[in-house]
Amino acid sequence: VHAFREECFGLRRLVEELRQTAARMEADIAERDAQGQQRERESEALRQAVAEREVVVARQRQEVARLEADRDRLQAKAQALEAAAQSADATRSSLLEEANKALAVTQQALQHHKDQLLRVVAESAQERAAAVAAVREEMRQQRAALVAEAGEKERHMAAALAAVTQRAMEAEREAARTEQKLLQELAALKNRCQMAETAHGDVSTHITAATQPLLRQMEGMAAQVRRMEQDEEERERVHLQQQQHWEQRWRQAEEGQMRAEERAGAAERGAAEAARAKEEAQREAAAAVRRVQELQQQQEALREAAQAAGERERIAEHARAEAAAALQAAREARDEAVRRIGDMQMARGGRGAEADDTVGGRGGEGKATAHPSPPPSTALPAPPGPSAVLSPPSLSALSLAHSPRAPSSHPGSHAGSSGQAAGGEEGRQQAGEIEQLRREVAAGRAARDATAEELLRVSQRLMVLEKERVTVAGLEGEVREVRARHEVALVMLGERNERVEELEADLADVRALYKEQVNLLAGQVDPALWPDGYRICLFCPHCANTQRPKPK
Repeated sequence: VHAFREECFGLRRLVEELRQTAARMEADIAERDAQGQQRERESEALRQAVAEREVVVARQRQEVARLEADRDRLQAKAQALEAAAQSADATRSSLLEEANKALAVTQQALQHHKDQLLRVVAESAQERAAAVAAVREEMRQQRAALVAEAGEKERHMAAALAAVTQRAMEAEREAARTEQKLLQELAALKNRCQMAETAHGDVSTHITAATQPLLRQMEGMAAQVRRMEQDEEERERVHLQQQQHWEQRWRQAEEGQMRAEERAGAAERGAAEAARAKEEAQREAAAAVRRVQELQQQQEALREAAQAAGERERIAEHARAEAAAALQAAREARDEAVRRIGDMQMARGGRGAEADDTVGGRGGEGKATAHPSPPPSTALPAPPGPSAVLSPPSLSALSLAHSPRAPSSHPGSHAGSSGQAAGGEEGRQQAGEIEQLRREVAAGRAARDATAEELLRVSQRLMVLEKERVTVAGLEGEVREVRARHEVALVMLGERNERVEELEADLADVRALYKEQVNLLAGQVDPALWPDGYRICLFCPHCANTQRPKPK
């Protein structure tokens, strides 16, 4: 019985472990279901993002195609303008003679201006040379005066210094003599003092009153010595002050000499600077001449460039006008041809109806002649070739074409006046043509500037589109990557679903097996053998309770 009970408890523990395993598997399945739903949501979001990106890419591709078409159109327009410019370069020789005449006049004016400038430069160089010479002479005179003044001051200072030195030497000799005299007097006084002291020592014990005059004499002699020392110190102080005064004057003289030398050096530097200024003026004059020559060359180059640009623009404008006229003529010819084709069709239909009619061929001929066929001379005109479009008439041709017809000259006195009138009329006509050409050049320049701005805008737009194309290429790579990830996610999702289905099937099998085993064991165990205080309800037919046994 004990073994049976232990076996029952072991089975209960096994059943409990199986229940816990089943609960963990159910939790794992629920978690995997949640993960699958999350991945499905992510896949749906990725699909939406991919669809949006595809729409954006399609729009950008359409924009790129449209801009490429605009670019091709503008390139074709630019090529046409370039062709017109090239043809204009071929026809510019007609105005070179007038340009050469104007250039010769301008060169003569520039040469005259250059000669005037050279004369002014030469005069300024002469004036500067005279000024420099005057400044140099003045500086030389000032330097000579300063040198003479410095020499005179130096001589005065040397004489004063010699006098001061002589006086100092005499003062030193006088001081030496005075000092020697004072030393002798001091020695005599010392001897007398010693003698007095000896005498005082001899008689001091006996005659006190006799020592008083000697003491007074000694005090007077000491005071006299002190006064003499003070006088000597005063004389030395005065001599020292005089020496300092003369030394200060000597330093001032040296400073004056140095200043004079500095002024002389400054004068020399001024002369050198004047020479350098003269050389600089000469270099500036040469640079001015070179600058004038460069300006002449630049003016000539600008004039040639302006003439060439004006010619190209005029030829381009003329070519555009002729192309527009040719296009209009072609359209009119096309409309005329369409109208004639319609008339011919109507005439052909009328002839068919008349053939079916009972009337003879005469009536048919009359109706046929009502709409005659177009003559061969009214065929569509051939479009003008590039030579006809791009070869404008020269100035001489324009002058001959637009000049008024001169009256026929009759022999007589009226021939000269008619010739002069014709010449004046031709001059006015040429002036009008030149003004018209100038206006056309200005219009051509404005058109060229507008075309250049349009090309610049198109180039900038093309650069932006190129950047967008690079961005679109990067987005396409990202879209491909997202699609690959989406496919991998779909594959993983399918594998997970298969794995979940397999786990669900395994779990159902395990549950059925557990249920069978537990029911089998529960049917074999007698409830009376359970320990006191325990109850169990394991997969009974009336309920599906899987709780573990609980105490009462």
